[in-house]
Amino acid sequence: MSHVASPITLTSKQETILTKMSMSRSLPKSLVTRSQVILYASEGMQNKEIGPKVSLSRLMVGVWRKRWTADQPLLLAMEDKGEEDANYKQKIRQILSDREKPGVPPKFTAEQVCQILSVACEKPEDSNLPLSHWSLSSLRLEVIKRGIVPNISEAQLGRFLK
Repeated sequence: MSHVASPITLTSKQETILTKMSMSRSLPKSLVTRSQVILYASEGMQNKEIGPKVSLSRLMVGVWRKRWTADQPLLLAMEDKGEEDANYKQKIRQILSDREKPGVPPKFTAEQVCQILSVACEKPEDSNLPLSHWSLSSLRLEVIKRGIVPNISEAQLGRFLK
């Protein structure tokens, strides 16, 4: 049994903005594609028809259709309040943009990684160590001693040096 996707009705303002976005050459391709998805959906097309037109799976078309449907009341409220066009366009872009990915934030900053790599490029003799080259354990002790990081595993150092 096939499920029929809920219809999308656009205001003229939404349709105008989405049409401009769908033809843009300066926006990221993801925003162009997603605006096309919403426009096709507003024409009454089903997800399985839209997918091949925009090179997305039926399921991904459904994701963007659901996201639009969920956030459209906010757009309508903004339109009723007479929200500035710039804010309105920004809200549409936000709806069609990727959300933050889940997961743990990085433990080491880009600056720390650069400093670690810099130390790895130095000769151990410059740090008064009787070594001809760095081992992961000696490099680990050196970056901790210099205060670059409070702690780091040898495995993480290996990933940085890979």
